[in-house]
Amino acid sequence: MLIRHAEKPTDTQGGVGMAGESDPNSLRIEGWQRAGALVRFFAEPTAAGIVAPTALFAGAYQKTQHGVLLPDTKSVRPFHTLSPLAARLNIPIDACFPTGDEAGLAAALLRVRGSVLVAWEHKHIPLIAAALPVRNARDVPGTWPGQRYDLVFLFKLAEDGKMYVFSQVPQLALPGDSQIPLPPG
Repeated sequence: MLIRHAEKPTDTQGGVGMAGESDPNSLRIEGWQRAGALVRFFAEPTAAGIVAPTALFAGAYQKTQHGVLLPDTKSVRPFHTLSPLAARLNIPIDACFPTGDEAGLAAALLRVRGSVLVAWEHKHIPLIAAALPVRNARDVPGTWPGQRYDLVFLFKLAEDGKMYVFSQVPQLALPGDSQIPLPPG
């Protein structure tokens, strides 16, 4: 299961860090609301095809530069999006793969046993999908619009155990969420 990180700051709505401080690199208040709503969506799933994850992945939110651990501000939002769910399920978030290493992430995902949920930066989600063996790959959207935060890209293992079948599931977690899937291609 692939999701975009929750809502990011805009020119009129700033970001809020995990401790409530102003943080332009974190989620805006609506994003934290989505992160909270996703706890029930994934921990107690009722939407078709959605299962409680046994593994969580988010883009690396820290990087090492010259031996010093630094924040990777481009990836803190996916980690924050999954943090409430990780706490509820009592499972860690694997944040080892930076944005830009979608092929490495996809290879790691294929080795995981169980159900996986990935929160990622929207422009790179189609790259993860492209690196997976998908039977109906032509149905996978080639882009993820900047204004959409409300979808799950679902990859269900086919009966052959080698290929995945792609579909989209609307979250319908917050007012204004859409049921309309993204167009293929």
